[in-house]
Amino acid sequence: MHINDLNQALMLLRELHELGMSTALDNFGMIYSSFGYLYRLKYLPIDLIKIDKSFIQELSEDDAMVRIVRAISDVLNLPMIAEGIESAAQRDWLLWHGIDYVQGFLFTAPVAA
Repeated sequence: MHINDLNQALMLLRELHELGMSTALDNFGMIYSSFGYLYRLKYLPIDLIKIDKSFIQELSEDDAMVRIVRAISDVLNLPMIAEGIESAAQRDWLLWHGIDYVQGFLFTAPVAA
């Protein structure tokens, strides 16, 4: 779901949260990451931040964005998952920096529900 209408999204996410469903903010760091949006994020019932895999692919050359998103997840008190892990070096860097939730081809190819 895209968050074009924040009030509508908030209503729907609260209903889902009350039903016991967890929600993740996917591809974090891409489209919806202005500071104004981040300020409003604290009002959404989000349980997890998923950092976009494009930032993971850049880890060997530039880790700044992953560290920034990690700091944001800490401030918001939300766990973070890194997607797109394809190498042991990426996994090791993430674990060393306290990012314990990861997914990607290093572990398994996508599977059907």
